Amino acid sequence: MIKLKSLFHKNIVFYIIPIIAAIFNFLIILFPKEMVEASKEGLILWFNNALPSLLPFIIGTNILISLGLVSFAGTILSYPMEKLFNVSGNGAFAWILGMTSGYPIGAKITSDLLLSGDITPVEAQRLTAFTNNSGPLFILGFVGVSLIGSTKAGVYILVCHYISSFILGLLFSMYKKNSVRKTQIKQKKLLKTAFTNMRNHQIKDGRSIGAILSDSIKSSMETILSIGGFIILFSVINKAIYIIGIKSPMLTGFLEITNGCKSVFSGEITVNKLILITGIISWGGLSIHAQAAGFLSKANIKISLYILSKILHCIISMIIALLFSPIGKMTIETNNVGAFGYALNSSSPKISVSFCLFIFSIAIILIFCIISAINSGLKKRGY
Repeated sequence: MIKLKSLFHKNIVFYIIPIIAAIFNFLIILFPKEMVEASKEGLILWFNNALPSLLPFIIGTNILISLGLVSFAGTILSYPMEKLFNVSGNGAFAWILGMTSGYPIGAKITSDLLLSGDITPVEAQRLTAFTNNSGPLFILGFVGVSLIGSTKAGVYILVCHYISSFILGLLFSMYKKNSVRKTQIKQKKLLKTAFTNMRNHQIKDGRSIGAILSDSIKSSMETILSIGGFIILFSVINKAIYIIGIKSPMLTGFLEITNGCKSVFSGEITVNKLILITGIISWGGLSIHAQAAGFLSKANIKISLYILSKILHCIISMIIALLFSPIGKMTIETNNVGAFGYALNSSSPKISVSFCLFIFSIAIILIFCIISAINSGLKKRGY
């Protein structure tokens, strides 16, 4: 009886998912017109935004990885990456490109680095926690300019998002703390060593430029098609939830960040909404996590720790946004009307800076306790 209960507990997800899928398909049959329209919206979103912005970037990163730029950057940035995040310098490639390109590139590059042997499994797990971030194009362009009508508000959200990512990297450096690959690179010959390592990588790879370009395009097309499938799927899921009468901005943001941002910024724009949208962007949405999981599972990177890191990212970013709420107030005071004609309300939360610092300190202590408990549990299980 105990074994039966244990078996059911371990496989409960495999019982729930078919039920959800059956309900989802039933709604498609009941409301075909609405679901087809949602599919079209997802397809247009992918074609107009994800395809032109992400595909060239993915091709470029694949080429750079093949040409050994990871080894070059890893040599140059080995010392700060080891000291700050307890990973080798090769991880800097995933962190930098993950911040500049946006979801889900950080997860993809981390997975690629592990599969190519440039990082260890432990380093990959640490990197996954803080390299999969939203990019400046989405935060500044869509949220700041198009949605709010304020570039300064976009910068405010972007800074809070990146600071919390940095803090998360420091926290997850404690994951299996004693496991790190030391490089022992002499600083005086750093640049020469970097070029040598890059050239050695190219020789080891052995492919011609034409073969590298062809392989990069093939791999990138597979990736962008996968991303498109997830965008269309979650567009339909959002519509299904709307049809059954659930119109919560939090739930929308929990599922997908683009529609989540739109639903939060209806009506007056306040600092509280800026804080909420910062949390939604840092969380990323199940749509992004499904895309990330597709990459991470190929490299056997633990999805559970990745989800935990995004929960913590959401919490930390909202605390930082709350702490900097006076700055958030100033960003929306410079605009009278938002991009969609909404009146901007410059009122900020009536919370003192000292109270914010207190909440921030308590949250950081709790996060440390959570991470320590997780590490302790993992060690007991032999991880």
